[in-house]
Amino acid sequence: MEGPTEPRMRIPERSTNPLRATDSPLLGFKEDPSLEITLEEGQRQLVLYLARHLPKSPAQIWLAGPASQVASELLATAGYSPLPFSPEKASVGLQSSTPTDHRPAGALLFGDFSLPPGSEPTGSRNAENIEARRQQLTTLGLAMEPGGTLVLLDVHHGLDTRPSFASVEVILAETGFSIRRKENLTEGVAWSASLWGTRRPETADRTPLLASNSIASSLSSGKASCHLLVCQLTDFRIRDYRSGDEEKILELFARCFHQHRSQKHWRWQYLSAPGGGPKISLAVQGNEQLAGQYAGYPVSFVRYRGGQQETFASHQVGDTMTRPDIRHIGRGPTSLLCRTARHFYSRHCQSQVAFNYGFNVGNIQRFSMRFLEARKVMPVALWRRSSKDFSVQPSRSDRWLRRTKIQLVEKPNSKWDEFFERVAPQYGFLAQRTARQLQWRYWDRPDFSYFVLAAMERNRLCGWSIFRRQEDTLLWGDCLFDQRHLNLLPMLLTAALESTWAEGVTQIEGWFSDRTDWFAQELVNLGFQRHPEPNDLALMCVPFSAQDPTETMRQSLYYTLGDSDLF
Repeated sequence: MEGPTEPRMRIPERSTNPLRATDSPLLGFKEDPSLEITLEEGQRQLVLYLARHLPKSPAQIWLAGPASQVASELLATAGYSPLPFSPEKASVGLQSSTPTDHRPAGALLFGDFSLPPGSEPTGSRNAENIEARRQQLTTLGLAMEPGGTLVLLDVHHGLDTRPSFASVEVILAETGFSIRRKENLTEGVAWSASLWGTRRPETADRTPLLASNSIASSLSSGKASCHLLVCQLTDFRIRDYRSGDEEKILELFARCFHQHRSQKHWRWQYLSAPGGGPKISLAVQGNEQLAGQYAGYPVSFVRYRGGQQETFASHQVGDTMTRPDIRHIGRGPTSLLCRTARHFYSRHCQSQVAFNYGFNVGNIQRFSMRFLEARKVMPVALWRRSSKDFSVQPSRSDRWLRRTKIQLVEKPNSKWDEFFERVAPQYGFLAQRTARQLQWRYWDRPDFSYFVLAAMERNRLCGWSIFRRQEDTLLWGDCLFDQRHLNLLPMLLTAALESTWAEGVTQIEGWFSDRTDWFAQELVNLGFQRHPEPNDLALMCVPFSAQDPTETMRQSLYYTLGDSDLF
């Protein structure tokens, strides 16, 4: 986005001292760090740089933060009309009596919007700070011209700025501001505290653009950074789900996907998941008209490596949607889908889960990789074979000697937990398939009925599979087998195809990762062939932890159709 032509500014006469390349750009921004310039020239360059992103002068501009006085003088020389911002003045003088086209078209905020050093994102002190900032930006939005520009110069404490950025992004999204530009103004510049100490005699005549002892300490020790955010005020706010929103969500679902979904199904998916919920971000327009959604539900994964078990929290993302009549608003990172997704990331993912995942078609894959930090893990592996001539009948002596049987399962029990603990290391990396998770996923799910078979030997669980009928196809949706008892898998599939559930089916198909090579080889032995997924579906992953799980997924993830929301 192109900004206005750089305004010319007269520099107030003050005592001058040289700024070195190691000095803080907050005190004096230098586009060429090698130059030695005066403090006043550095301040001028910083305000000039920020003014590039403001509306063209002449224009009224709200100013807030410790730098307001200095910036006001400099902006006034360029033809702007700076107004000191206070929530009281804005709400009383502008909110009700001033026409929207007579309100300031922009705002410049200098502030420390980050988490204080050593604070936790959920701490009471930080919660109060976040609420105060939200109220400030809410009032500022009401006091600005629609579509106005907010330029925020923000300090972030700590070496890991992700929690701090998450806090800022949530506040901006929930108050209607769309982030158009991000820039780290500290990259390649070392910090110096020599010009910060306003109490020191040699710097008493200076007025830093940001003055705070805690900020100075963090900056001088290299444990803080300064960032520029350029935002536009929009008619859309992004917020968390609230009780009662489900009626609007289901209406939007029907409009976007041309399918009816019951409230019972919605409650099962988003309120009853074992990992908790709901985990939903919503875009709302004007008077709470629903405009879009980004949602997911918690799923735990386990990985076995070197005899050790690791557990990963994740979200399975689904039901992402934008109202059809407003899909043209914004492009790429400023689209409503992207803004809603980033709110979901900041609100529900950062520092909370290792990754998000989902199975997406090609156009969403490209969008997610370009704008939502997603990685394409692998194309979906579809395995299919004809149901004709599929029959394995063990001899009576085998049945008697080994006491082997295939039985219909009414519900999982504690034996299924013991079975998962026993066989999961054979698979390497997979979603948890405990009795509680399976009960919720298959037995409690409304609208669908599943057919579950278990292979037993001497009353010991050796494997299980879950099926659903879809027209002339028997969908093999989930499976977990002990590698040492794969000889029972053909018996189980024979029982499934000979059941009344499968009467008249012509084929059996399912998704199975070929990364679990011994299981994929057994599918080949059983006459299954791998086919490209007809809709070009692929497994996608958005990592949030420091250790990106994408490559581990590519090497060793076991997944099935039941790991998606399509079964």
